[in-house]
Amino acid sequence: MTRNQKVSKVKIVSTIMALIVLVVLIANADKLSSSSDVVGYINPAFIGDSGKDVTINMNNLSIAVDEKDDTAVVQYIVQEGDTLESIATEFGTTVSTLKKINSISAIKPGQKIVVTDEEDGLIYTVRETQNVKVFANKYGLNLSELMTLNYITDDTEMLQKGQEIFINLTEEKANAIPWFIDKGQPDLSPQIVKPKPVIAKSSTSSNSKSASSSASSSTSSASSSTTQTVSKVTSRWTFTANVSNGFARGYCTWYVATQMKNIFPYETATTQSRPFGGNANQWYKNAQKAGLSVGKTPRAGAIIVYSALRSSAGHVGIVKEYYPDRGEMLIEDMNYEGKFIVTRRIEKTTRKEIIGYIYG
Repeated sequence: MTRNQKVSKVKIVSTIMALIVLVVLIANADKLSSSSDVVGYINPAFIGDSGKDVTINMNNLSIAVDEKDDTAVVQYIVQEGDTLESIATEFGTTVSTLKKINSISAIKPGQKIVVTDEEDGLIYTVRETQNVKVFANKYGLNLSELMTLNYITDDTEMLQKGQEIFINLTEEKANAIPWFIDKGQPDLSPQIVKPKPVIAKSSTSSNSKSASSSASSSTSSASSSTTQTVSKVTSRWTFTANVSNGFARGYCTWYVATQMKNIFPYETATTQSRPFGGNANQWYKNAQKAGLSVGKTPRAGAIIVYSALRSSAGHVGIVKEYYPDRGEMLIEDMNYEGKFIVTRRIEKTTRKEIIGYIYG
């Protein structure tokens, strides 16, 4: 009898303690939530609420700009507890790439490392729905790198037909894989994630001849998309929202889709549906086929489509402002200077690479 009474008292005390702990947790729920909040912005003037889904503390990021050639890359400040593996996963790159571009073998808190620099590969459109592990094994791809580069955390995840993924293969190597690329596959020219240098203006007076010769030499060695018209970047920031919309994360198509909610509606806080897909230079005709309004006249709020800019796969951005009297536009886009880097720049309406505009 006595033993049973002691057990009952222990149970009562345990129950009371559990209730006290529960009350304390509920009372401090808001504090606990705010302390784990990692949302932040590089650009205080950023418009849009997609930034609430960022997975990386923006206060730990910075954009390094080389004033000599106007190039830009994202740098990350290493935090306590970070590893090369965790950083690579967050930024969709590989450990080997981080080691290579930073010439390091290890990291320490407070260290600043480049997380987006040159990254050779291609945007691949999945032809049939299949498991990512099966897909990698089928074509002899590195599963770990494929998952990291595309922010896939589970090797049982399904790749959907029409989904765009980034594969770190050159076009030559991709063509060497049997049945990997077929005639229906979109343009697979390499997507090089590297800031595009601004062409130096030819100087006047006696130096004009030598400057012209230098510019001509630079142009011949650059891609065919390079023109004499160079955009003027007015501001830049990073954007790393955790949003899935079928486009390769960190690239121009992905960013534009995250911002154009009237065309790519959000199904959940982190997923969007899309009426059309394809590489950037296919957006104009694909949007038209999907029943969207398109045209050749700039309009604020429209999507601008380029045939080529950083690569032959094209480029897209958003027209924020249109100045008809000046023949210029204010364009907002991603990957003009690098992966995850958003720029606002002044663009001429006469640029020959412009295919047209999607009005939605």
